[in-house]
Amino acid sequence: MGRRTHFVYLAVLYADRWSLIQLGSAYNPGIGYIGENFSILSVEARDVLLGGRPEVVITLSRERHDGDYSSNSSEGNSDEIVAVLGLDGDAPRWLGAFTTSAVEETYAMLEDEPTEVAPKRSEHKIDHRFDPATGEVELFAVSGFEPTNAPGRFKLGGPPGRLPRGARLPARRLRAFVRPTRLDRRSGGGLACRVMLRRDLVRLLVLLSGGLACRVAEPARIPGPTRRVVVVGAGIAGLTVARLLQAADIEVVVLEARDRIGGRTHTLALAGAKIDVGAAWIHGRRGNPVAALVDGLGLVTREHAYADDDARFWDAAEGRALTDEEAAAARVHEDAIDEQLASLRSRLPDDASMQDAIDLYLKDLGLKPSAERQARFVLEQFLLEVDYGGPASRTSLSIFDEDEFFGYDDHLIAGGYGKLLAALAEGLEIHTSTPAVRIDYDELAVRVETATGEAFAADRVIVTVPLGVLQAGTIELRPALPADKLAAIGRLEMSSLEKVVLCFDDVFWPEAGDNAAWLHAGQERGEFPLVVDFTRDAGAPTLVLMHGGTRVREQLDERDDAGLVADALAVLGQLFERPIPTPVASHVTRWRSDPWSRGSYCFPALGQSMADFDRLAAPVADRVLFAGEATSRPYFGTVHGAVHSAIREATRLGVDTSGLPGL
Repeated sequence: MGRRTHFVYLAVLYADRWSLIQLGSAYNPGIGYIGENFSILSVEARDVLLGGRPEVVITLSRERHDGDYSSNSSEGNSDEIVAVLGLDGDAPRWLGAFTTSAVEETYAMLEDEPTEVAPKRSEHKIDHRFDPATGEVELFAVSGFEPTNAPGRFKLGGPPGRLPRGARLPARRLRAFVRPTRLDRRSGGGLACRVMLRRDLVRLLVLLSGGLACRVAEPARIPGPTRRVVVVGAGIAGLTVARLLQAADIEVVVLEARDRIGGRTHTLALAGAKIDVGAAWIHGRRGNPVAALVDGLGLVTREHAYADDDARFWDAAEGRALTDEEAAAARVHEDAIDEQLASLRSRLPDDASMQDAIDLYLKDLGLKPSAERQARFVLEQFLLEVDYGGPASRTSLSIFDEDEFFGYDDHLIAGGYGKLLAALAEGLEIHTSTPAVRIDYDELAVRVETATGEAFAADRVIVTVPLGVLQAGTIELRPALPADKLAAIGRLEMSSLEKVVLCFDDVFWPEAGDNAAWLHAGQERGEFPLVVDFTRDAGAPTLVLMHGGTRVREQLDERDDAGLVADALAVLGQLFERPIPTPVASHVTRWRSDPWSRGSYCFPALGQSMADFDRLAAPVADRVLFAGEATSRPYFGTVHGAVHSAIREATRLGVDTSGLPGL
């Protein structure tokens, strides 16, 4: 699998668009060992550095580590690195990160070689304002200096970062962010930043919209006293909001339809293994409220950097594993299509799907059949239908990639999400096997009736059931919900990401390890595109095969559990090119047909808008409130979105987060 790679990034907003700029890796032949701590020293504009276009040069001071033996490193414990951003169109382009000595050598080469590019060293200082508290550098007068006509002869660099969206600012200006950890007194109070661990598998995204923490926009507070609340649903959103309210001395009762707590988070004990068959990872630690909860409650996590860049990529159509070069050529389309989204949107109708975008993108490239097939797998199945869970043909191009994230690193909770659920549930009055079937409300109170014949009166009710349950109409509300909320519920869609969990007596697969993962481009679309080794964290030899999107919607109900296990074993036989032993235990998830979920999580569906998440979240008559991942506009489809929504609704009732440690 190779050793873990560390990367340093800047997040840059230019022309109202975010870009993720990679400065370099923990060891880079051109830079040496980067180390951990950086501070911004200066920001300059130059007519020419490495290419014939306007460029912004951000100079950072680095603190070197013991063991930095790079010949490029200067004497002493610190030196400087420059990050070069090319301002090209509506987004900056990462050109490279170099030591100052390397830049000087490049200038010398340009001066010594005949070239049409004049090696000018213009020192156009850009007026800028630096806020050490937030890590924000605001640059002014970025435009207004002229590039030369010919392109530069030298271009040093590496893979560009993905182009996440999320933050929007009306002014056309450039901002550079670093991740602040402390003030660096040695460099005049400049802001230090830390190395970020790269997370490639599933998504390469980062939260860029609100600084470094989960910022919950202050909702309008509901007037009047709140003495008693009924929470419908004991998933993570319901348990979190219930604990917050109870800590504020509000009487709370939680009603749960299942015979267990947790909802779509469920840690299953299976033949000596403990495995999360629903939500599994904490996606990004810094600023993530789930990580804050876990830390505050004293739970243990471990990074699960399952490195798909090193994953074996099997092409069933050719009956072989791709070479590293072939796999890299296919994987490059994850980033490349992201960079083309704006262009694709301008060329396709407003109601275009991501399938339409992929088709047009690949048509433009004109790849050979095998390369196109492999690129389609990466885009349609791995990027979309395993990550977002919805069919590519139902995923909206117009709002794709509008959600926000907390970083690159994935983490697993020791013992699974069940540990967090148990800690949140402690001390709460929870009625399991008690489905709510009717909610009556007026301007004074609410009354919740259950399938068991019980009735619960309260000042407010917080409905945290999944979108799919709301769509099914299993809970009657009287009066009926407003038309705009019902319309939003109708436009939103649930994804279908499912797992087949296989436990074995022994680890028999090659490349076993903490971060093992395999990609499978099957003969049939969506035939278990992703396989992940969970052995270390499950506590027993365990492989999890994932599939979603089109295949799950169209075929899952036609296959029984035994048939799906047989399909999974056949895929493992292809991947590992050997007979597969009979598993000692297996589990097949069916969240799509589960009556208390009716799907996995929300995805950006055709026909909806981002505002529909807000419409679903809006309270009704100040009596009926809503929480859950489908009500979290910035973080829909995630556990941290569910927690975000719980904090929002507690805040709406005048309750802060001090009732739960860590938040």
